[in-house]
Amino acid sequence: MEKCDLCEGQPGREFGPPCVATCPGDALSLRAVEIREKAAHQKSMPALMESAGGCVCRIHVLQSEKKGEIVATVNYAEISDAVREASRMKSFPLAVKFLKSADAFPEKTRSPARDLGKRITICQAVSMVRLYGWTVGLTKEDLICVPAMIAFGFSGAEDIGGTLGELFCAVGFHPEAAPAADEAENMCTLENDAYPAILMAPLSKGLFEPDTVAFYGNPAQIMRLAQAAVHACGKRITGSFGGKVECTEYLIAPLQTAAPRIAIPGLGDRIFSMTQDDELVLSIPGSLLLPLYESLNVVGKKVGARYPVPSYLNYQPEFPPMYGEMADRLKLF
Repeated sequence: MEKCDLCEGQPGREFGPPCVATCPGDALSLRAVEIREKAAHQKSMPALMESAGGCVCRIHVLQSEKKGEIVATVNYAEISDAVREASRMKSFPLAVKFLKSADAFPEKTRSPARDLGKRITICQAVSMVRLYGWTVGLTKEDLICVPAMIAFGFSGAEDIGGTLGELFCAVGFHPEAAPAADEAENMCTLENDAYPAILMAPLSKGLFEPDTVAFYGNPAQIMRLAQAAVHACGKRITGSFGGKVECTEYLIAPLQTAAPRIAIPGLGDRIFSMTQDDELVLSIPGSLLLPLYESLNVVGKKVGARYPVPSYLNYQPEFPPMYGEMADRLKLF
């Protein structure tokens, strides 16, 4: 068997067992791509491996918490490619895992401090993944963005909201401490040392079950994904916008709320991670990935909804009067 280009030939990955992901709730609520019992799953593994390019690292297995049954197989490469194709995305969908230790980083994970010799921002790491296709692991030693380090629990600050609010005032984002602290308290943040390591990779690599999946696109592309997300979860999508430290919105918020989120990239995203003026982010909890994938194939199809959005051209245009006068002279109509 040839080594897999996605797992980068990690020892044992091409022969090892499929990753197992636990899916909460009743299996019937998953809208799974492939529903099968355990015996049927075991029989189908060779076919699944063949469809995944011969490497089990691309195939994850969803398991019901209630019954312990294998209820769905997940080919992350297939899902990533399908979403990119349907929405014409320029960058890779981003998979994110919040970890208790950097020891869980896969082999060949890039550490900015170790491999690049510098500290970076979290949003820089996001761009390295979605634009370069790298697998990036972050710990406190890799980071230099003070507000993000506070918000993601890397600072040791006793009062995370108050400390962020103080910083917002110091740099001129608020004139007074009270409203600054109020804004910070309403942001999605992590407790100190809740997750000492963050792992990011292109979704297509299928290296882990993601806590959060982020999609970057222009407003029309994100509109299309929003339609699929609403179709999948049955609720409209919310967002919280402040123009700063927006990495909390597209990375932490889906994890904490278990709901999709639309984020407007902030100032740091545009300065440090080269996020473009026309880009928005739709992020989802990892548990919503399969339903979103399935919904994207059907939502709005009866009215031709897709991206690029087709223009309506079946009409007769009108012109200023002088065009009509010339048409009369030439007897055109």
